[in-house]
Amino acid sequence: MPRALQLALGIVAVVVGLSLGAIIMTVWRPCAAAVMPLDPITSPACAHVASGPNTAWIGLLLWPVALAAAGLAAIRAISRGWGAVTAAVVVVLALAALAANPMVEYVLLNQVPQSWDEPPGTGSLTAALFVLAGLVIATTLVPRPRGRPRMADERRWV
Repeated sequence: MPRALQLALGIVAVVVGLSLGAIIMTVWRPCAAAVMPLDPITSPACAHVASGPNTAWIGLLLWPVALAAAGLAAIRAISRGWGAVTAAVVVVLALAALAANPMVEYVLLNQVPQSWDEPPGTGSLTAALFVLAGLVIATTLVPRPRGRPRMADERRWV
């Protein structure tokens, strides 16, 4: 993959993830101070936000794209060589991709007994997966450090 394309993909993924995170924060701002379980009388703004179409489209429409970005990031990390750091990066990407699945995310975010159409913060794990994948894609551009070059007159004493 050309370096310019890889850098562009990494930057685009990070920007998309940060933009989605900003949208999620803006939409769910009325629920930031709401006490759970949600009472529509004491928190009418949050109840209005929670009962309407909110940010589920992020996970439903963009999770497959984030999954592809995470897969590309894992492939780029593995192509640089296999080691403990690469294994950790691949495991984190896989767990983040699993957690960002819309159904898993719904279960993770809906811990308070509530009749949410969408729990507050829906789509945030997909946004985080975009950022994480973009960072891995962009950082795999940096050349791996190699051992120091040997001097011609350096001797080994055994």
